[in-house]
Amino acid sequence: WSLSLMSMSAVFVHVMPFLESIGISREYAGYVVTFTILLSVAGRIGLGWLSDYMDKRHVFCIALGLQAVGLLFFAIITNFWHILLFLITFSPGYGGPIPLRPAIQGEYFGRKHFGTIQGIFLSVSTVCAIAGPPFAGWICDATGSYRLAFLILAAIPAIGIPLLLLTPPPPGAKTRSRAGER
Repeated sequence: WSLSLMSMSAVFVHVMPFLESIGISREYAGYVVTFTILLSVAGRIGLGWLSDYMDKRHVFCIALGLQAVGLLFFAIITNFWHILLFLITFSPGYGGPIPLRPAIQGEYFGRKHFGTIQGIFLSVSTVCAIAGPPFAGWICDATGSYRLAFLILAAIPAIGIPLLLLTPPPPGAKTRSRAGER
């Protein structure tokens, strides 16, 4: 999650200048931001619901995969209609982890020290989120384009997928015999 925040923060800080740099008006670039957030609700609800029936780590991997694919689409946008591919992949991938992360945290660590763990986690996440926009800006300054930055940033959530899959299930987790049961 922390690594993917690096990519997400870079997108939200640089979406307007990137889209303007490829000839999309500021007005339409603003709509992209709005629709990214609105469509993220589908990921929040849909992937949150799915996590009640599947291993939350696997559902989180789906979200990270959607983020990575969305960022790949974002990096290769050449006209306004390509933005739709970005919106339908990145947006649910952006929204999905929002309910998943605290649910996974609770499964692994319980509720007793939830606040402390949350504080530590959010501190680490903030550092990662702060790093994304300057990185993307530096790449743009060095190359004259945001495309390479977003291609690199697409790899970051993808790195989280094997990390999550290699993480053992939470202590005491039982295999689900039927959907929704533990």
